[in-house]
This record gives sequence, structure tokens and C-alpha cells, in this order.
Amino acid sequence: MSAPILDISELTTCFATRRGPVTAVDRVSLTVNPAETLGLVGESGCGKSVTALSVLRLLPKPAGRITGGQILFKGRDIVSLPEAKMRRIRGNDISMIFQEPMTSLNPVYSVGFQIVEAIRRHRRMNRHAARQEAVRMLSLVGIPDPEARVDDYPHQLSGGMRQRVMIAMALSCHPQVMIADEPTTALDVTIQAQILDLMNRLKAEIGMAMMLITHDLGVVAETCQRVAVMYTGRIVEEADVGELFHKPAHPYTVGLFYSLPKRGGQREKLKPIPGTVPSLLRLPPGCSFQDRCFRSDDQCRQDPPWAKIGLGHWARCWHPVE
Repeated sequence: MSAPILDISELTTCFATRRGPVTAVDRVSLTVNPAETLGLVGESGCGKSVTALSVLRLLPKPAGRITGGQILFKGRDIVSLPEAKMRRIRGNDISMIFQEPMTSLNPVYSVGFQIVEAIRRHRRMNRHAARQEAVRMLSLVGIPDPEARVDDYPHQLSGGMRQRVMIAMALSCHPQVMIADEPTTALDVTIQAQILDLMNRLKAEIGMAMMLITHDLGVVAETCQRVAVMYTGRIVEEADVGELFHKPAHPYTVGLFYSLPKRGGQREKLKPIPGTVPSLLRLPPGCSFQDRCFRSDDQCRQDPPWAKIGLGHWARCWHPVE
């Protein structure tokens, strides 16, 4: 196999708070291979978005900072790059679709102006050529009448159209890696399906790799080749999508599947995971899932190993489910 295009190793990201330092991303290791889609799954607040912002070095300053690990893009560590060199990679080689397009798009500029700005920064086009490329990208993502819509402002567009604009902007420089942070969360089911189909089609046409951040296992099943499950800032399980859906090994992953509504009108009660996510300021020693786990014992008070379950299947657990 070819080398990973994105190789994250032991990444640790911390935030300074009034109540003390918080480790939002705790020794995370992930790889994304060329033309692959990796799903990153977990509850809200588990560290998925902070991982993405760490890759792009967009952490809020001065509170957030990377305190350890490496992020290799095509073999080059981008954690230690000067900001001027990082700006050439950000938005050009590695792009991101943010979770909420209404707050990610600038309300005082037209959507065309914002796409043109991204194109001119990285692709050295004049303004006229960049505008024509912006119109082409809007057409590519399915915006009707792109020649007119290019001059619209974000508030004039629906949620689904704003998300398409974000995709057009992210793809305008032909990135090698796309990070999509909950790209369909705020959209209705019909628009969700359209956006996912669009992303899959454009990914195949451009040949880029993608990291898809979501809490929706249905989206993962339709879109991803591999999936990593995150809990309280750590990766607790990683496997091919088919393997994970048929043989989940970590009790947290099993709990996620148990809590999904059943198909076919089966009248079964949902089985939610008991308890609540512990505060990152007061994590228990050892496995942070132990107080909610149906398999925990005294051994779980020690840091669990990253154990191999099967071919390409790993879990961070003392007592993986067989």
C-alpha cells in the first residue's frame, strides 16, 4: 500500500481554562490514505472537531495549543512549520468544511467574493478568471443559476445551499485532503442525502482523501472505508467499516449501536448508555469509560492497552467484546 497522505501520531492538544488545563485530544494517532474516507465518530465534546482544528492549526489562541505529537502531511511535519508556510497548505492542500456554514461564511461579503478570495490566494488567478472559476465551482456543487447566485450573500441562501457554497470553497483549490466536520448536521434528511452524494461524487472525480467527522453511524456506513471511534479525547476503537458494524469490540462502540433506533418498525426499547460523560477536568484513572461500562472491573483503573482484535481492527480496552 502507498504511504498515508496524512499521518497523525500521538497528537495531544490542551486548553488553558480558569479551572486548570484540559486535555481535549489525548495522544491521538490516525492515518488517512490517498483517496480514502476515514470516519471519526463520537459524542459531542469528545474531541473530534479539536482534532480537525489541530490538523489545520486553527486552535483558538492563546488558550489552545498542541503540546505533543506529530502531524505528517505527505511525510512533512506541519506542527513545527512557520505560520507563513502553514498558510500555503491550509485551504490549498488541506481544506475543511466547517460544521455551521452560517457562522463560517462572512455575512458582509457575497459568496462569490469569498470563493474568489480563496482561489486567488492559492492559485494565482486574476480576478476575472477567479470569478469564472467560482461560478464553475458553484455549478459543480449543484447551485442553480450560478452566474446570478455568485453575487448573493449568505443570508439569501438556504441552509443546504450555504453548505454547498462551503463545499465549493473547500474544493476550489483542488485539495489533497478534505476534512468535513459534521457537514450535514443542520440539514434535513433529504438535503443530507444530496450533500453526501455530492461529496462522494466530487471526491471520486478529484481523487482526494477525506476525514469525515460525524456522530451519525448511518452516514459512516454510506460514506467511509475505515472508522475511528473517539471518547473523551482518545481513540478507543478503529476498524474497517464492515468489521466495526458487524463486530464492534469496545463496550462504548457496542453501546452506540444499542442506542440506535431499530429499522423495520421493530418495537424495541432503545438501550441508552448509562451515566454521563465524565468531565475532562476529572477523568477517572485508567479507562475513562469504566463508570458507564457493563464489563468494567478493577483492572480498568489502569490505562488499557491498544489491543489487536483482528486484521486492521484495534480497540483500547482490557475486556473487548467478542
